[in-house]
Amino acid sequence: MPPSTSGRKSPDSPGFSLRNILANGELVGSTPAGDLLRIDTAHVKVKIILFYLLTKGVWQFFDSELMPNEWTKDTVEFLVEYREHRGALTAGVFLNQPLVPVQLNSAPKKQEEALNHNFPKIRELGIMLLEILLGRQIESFRGLPEFAAYLPGGKPTPYADYRIAKWLFDKKVKMDQQIAKPLINVIERCLDAFFFPKLLAPGKSKDEADTNRLRDAMYEKLVAPLDLLVKTNYDNTHVKQGNYRDFVDALDDDRRDDTGHGTYLARLICKIMPKVELYAARVLKDGLLSEESCGLVENAIDWAAGKEVDIILMASGGNKDYDNVRRAINRLPDTTLFVAAAGNLPQCKRVTFPARMQRNVMCIFAATANNKNSRALNPPPLSRGYSFAILGEAVQPEGNWGNPQSGTSYAAAIAAAFAGMLLHFSWQALPEGENDPLDLQHCLHERMNPIFEELSKNQQDGGYECISPSHLLNIIREEFTEQEKRRKIRNFLSDVIAQQRS
Repeated sequence: MPPSTSGRKSPDSPGFSLRNILANGELVGSTPAGDLLRIDTAHVKVKIILFYLLTKGVWQFFDSELMPNEWTKDTVEFLVEYREHRGALTAGVFLNQPLVPVQLNSAPKKQEEALNHNFPKIRELGIMLLEILLGRQIESFRGLPEFAAYLPGGKPTPYADYRIAKWLFDKKVKMDQQIAKPLINVIERCLDAFFFPKLLAPGKSKDEADTNRLRDAMYEKLVAPLDLLVKTNYDNTHVKQGNYRDFVDALDDDRRDDTGHGTYLARLICKIMPKVELYAARVLKDGLLSEESCGLVENAIDWAAGKEVDIILMASGGNKDYDNVRRAINRLPDTTLFVAAAGNLPQCKRVTFPARMQRNVMCIFAATANNKNSRALNPPPLSRGYSFAILGEAVQPEGNWGNPQSGTSYAAAIAAAFAGMLLHFSWQALPEGENDPLDLQHCLHERMNPIFEELSKNQQDGGYECISPSHLLNIIREEFTEQEKRRKIRNFLSDVIAQQRS
């Protein structure tokens, strides 16, 4: 639940200041007030939201007029959205309000250069993130005996809070196993005075450093890990407990996705087929099938078969054939459809394995928005069998989850989800008076191929059969009842299967 101060804000108030959030104890759980050095792990999802919004805001406005100096908890406010909850108007910070307004009239005075941190804006971000994680203002730690040396005569030096933050992080936070690793990594990179200078060209002073390159590094090292963490915690990917296996590191509870590629595909499938039940297996470290990973892929296929899944999607492949992977695919039951991405130019000069197996594998290429062969992505079509293509350019699962992506892997995900929709349709109860069930499940691969072939009729482009799902809409009329529409589509699919049998 996002931070809420129902009754303490009015709808004309623009936001929550970070200082007020901390001062009001919004991020503190049951930790005793006097036990300041005990790490408080309450409100984890709220903290992840605030981490993400604040870090993304600093990155976005790093070199703009909205950020002439470093931000602090006194100058940052999180925008508020008001939602109805049990009859009461509740104010909160939500992911769909990703702006961080700044009080420009109270910009802080820059701290002295004695801090030895080349990027004060990043340093102060690290301090604020640590405060969010701990749920307390950094000043609340000043009275502890551990920090007496930082406050000579009881007065804080200009770098006292930075030193306190470094001590707290190194001694209390860094090794805490209960804290999500991305949160620890981001704080450490912000507080480390040498982390970002090392990423920039050696020999350049901070004044000469390329701001664009610095912002690129900030995105990669700060924003991207938090973006993935947000997706993991708020992602509606339908992967239930027990439906995920990590064959690389055997950390099934971690749900690790170093690139975000698998998460993106899962979101895409869920957008097309919201009621899908997903199983996910992590098998590749570098995205390519190799000698090292082929055994893991074989194990994952066998695991999926044991789960009795209906459709298996393999969005990556390799240049070499691997007999153990081939055997694992060939021993799948005929009630399972195996969908594989063809691979992308220029890395793949021909269709990758296992997509080129043809037997027992549906190979998927990418199509443009106009349902034409994607000449920028596709390797040459298969010499035999089907070379199905479906939308694979500028694909985006939802509005705010990354930039549009292109590739045969995204096309394969769309094809797998569409096949799943057709299979689910075949399971629906027959209309009253009908007794001829539509059986797609039996010999699923053999029956889905002619259906996709029919849906790509008159849509061939250079050896690729470009699937047009909208063809199903062309066989029904707006004035039809829902039952009549289902009957039309059922008859269409039944006729295709009957022709294939004959």
